[in-house]
Amino acid sequence: MLNKFFLKLLNKKKYLNLKYQKKLKEKSEFYENKIKDKIIHIDKVIKEYEIINFLHSGHLGDIIYALPLIKKLSTSKKCNLFIQVN
Repeated sequence: MLNKFFLKLLNKKKYLNLKYQKKLKEKSEFYENKIKDKIIHIDKVIKEYEIINFLHSGHLGDIIYALPLIKKLSTSKKCNLFIQVN
């Protein structure tokens, strides 16, 4: 902790690099622990089924952002989009 403080005062470039490396390590660990398994599971489910149903109950902007993914998947699968209102 004290070392970090001195680096911040005396060597700003090295301090920023250390801070960047720490943040990069945290993001990598988060990906490995939380996200990677979910992506693998979703990929396996997509390959398993011929028809994929999407139920979306979010805001219009979220639905619009989901459309490119659904369009890409629909090139090889049959996709249905259901929009739930309230």
